[in-house]
Amino acid sequence: MKVKVDEENFEEAESQAYRCWTETTIPLDITALLSDPVLSQLSLDSPQFYHLLEALRQFTLQPPYTLPLTSTLPDMKADTTNYIHLQRLYKAKAEEDKKIFRGLVRVPVDEAVVDLFVRNAHHLKLMKGTKWGQLDKDPAALSRSNTA
Repeated sequence: MKVKVDEENFEEAESQAYRCWTETTIPLDITALLSDPVLSQLSLDSPQFYHLLEALRQFTLQPPYTLPLTSTLPDMKADTTNYIHLQRLYKAKAEEDKKIFRGLVRVPVDEAVVDLFVRNAHHLKLMKGTKWGQLDKDPAALSRSNTA
């Protein structure tokens, strides 16, 4: 089907073909977050992050068992008309996923926070530590933390 020898979109399609038969899974880091025991003990006083994480867990339990789609279209070679069409499809599916996700959140959360969470759901990390200033109050804990 190539008309010219140097048509990049054919080469790109060939190099990315593996994506067609690679199973879409939830990254292990995210799976670990969704298994956090805190999610089974949520209360209205629990931090918003855990409520959003529980909504994400519920989202992944529904077909197609994936994370919400982000509206960011991967970079590719395409003519403008087809790229814009594909971009609109991505955006529509991302909006649909966000709406479903929003329906799973059980506490009031600002819409901008939901947007940010869904957009970054593929890259979530939870870092646990000591509250700022706590080590200053306990010199023994500070010395123990330096030896670890």
